[in-house]
Amino acid sequence: MIVCLACYQDRLASVFENASEFRLYRVDDEKNIYPAGHVSLPSKDPTDRTSAILACGVNLLVCGGVCGGVRKTLESSGMDLRPWLRGGVDEVLEAFRKDELDRLSMPGCRCRRGGFDDGRADPGQSQKRPPGLGPRCRRFAEGMARAATEKGEQSMKVAISSEGPGLESRMDPRFGRAAGFLLHDLETGTTEYVDNEQNLSLPQGAGIQSAQTVAGAGAAAVITGHMGPKAFLALEKGGIKVYLGAQGSAGENLEAYKAGKLAPADGPDKEGHW
Repeated sequence: MIVCLACYQDRLASVFENASEFRLYRVDDEKNIYPAGHVSLPSKDPTDRTSAILACGVNLLVCGGVCGGVRKTLESSGMDLRPWLRGGVDEVLEAFRKDELDRLSMPGCRCRRGGFDDGRADPGQSQKRPPGLGPRCRRFAEGMARAATEKGEQSMKVAISSEGPGLESRMDPRFGRAAGFLLHDLETGTTEYVDNEQNLSLPQGAGIQSAQTVAGAGAAAVITGHMGPKAFLALEKGGIKVYLGAQGSAGENLEAYKAGKLAPADGPDKEGHW
């Protein structure tokens, strides 16, 4: 059996189209896993990528987000596909070996076959579209809301859009295309940096993907400069408070948040593609 991981550096890429490499692994009958090289990528075109993957005899593709066209092409060829997962390469391989890939599902994406549904609403669920969201974004936002309800616990993490990996770094004013996010745990006092480079060049959908990133990191609040409507609605559905208009350093804004000096936003302050 040949398993392919759509990766960005040493993690699954957040979306198929942004994968910088496709790593191959051979799995024997006892689920021992052996590196088997890489898929040779002819271009960034999704059609070329799917053709290259199919040519390598891949049986299972594990990836982050994937568009409907790519998914249909791969699955119609008989390939098994496990989309909307996240995690480091070693973590993903270990979860695969233990048949535990579902635990790596992105927030709100625990649907049949480990990904979003086929576009139809869940039984009994209203099909009314939240204003400003297309079908894919709507499903993501509703999924985040379900995930927040299922979680049933209060996160103590604050995500701050930042130009660098330290609290002394300046705030990054753009949420969707921020250089990265500082995740500060108010309970333990620890801070980690989540790189957002893979979303910087997206022609669209950067806000949604960044919302997915901070939600997946367990943030309960986001502090940033500006935000578009799709990202704001997705975070709002997930129960994540948004604080806009921040300036100065990440650390200064964190202290202001702790002191109760920041007021949550009641809506986005930018139009789309921000």
